[in-house]
Amino acid sequence: MPFMLTNASAAGAGAAVATSGSGAGAAAGTKASYRLDGTESTLTPHVGHKVEITGTMEERPGAASAGAASGSANASAATLKVDSVKMVSTTCP
Repeated sequence: MPFMLTNASAAGAGAAVATSGSGAGAAAGTKASYRLDGTESTLTPHVGHKVEITGTMEERPGAASAGAASGSANASAATLKVDSVKMVSTTCP
């Protein structure tokens, strides 16, 4: 099951704070989506929660042109290899 981190924003050194969802951090003040590369057992309990995720960003080659051509946010989303997940809130704004 693919997981996406949506409404993501940078929060310090490599941490992203955002809403996790079924189905992927970003420049300060910018909201973005990321594909999450992590274990299902780690990510599933946090679906729909506001979370802080630390990990490593992996840009997809040609992501900017692929997203513009397809119109799909998921097609252009960078991948975040998840190291850890911390729940910030059980609800998301």
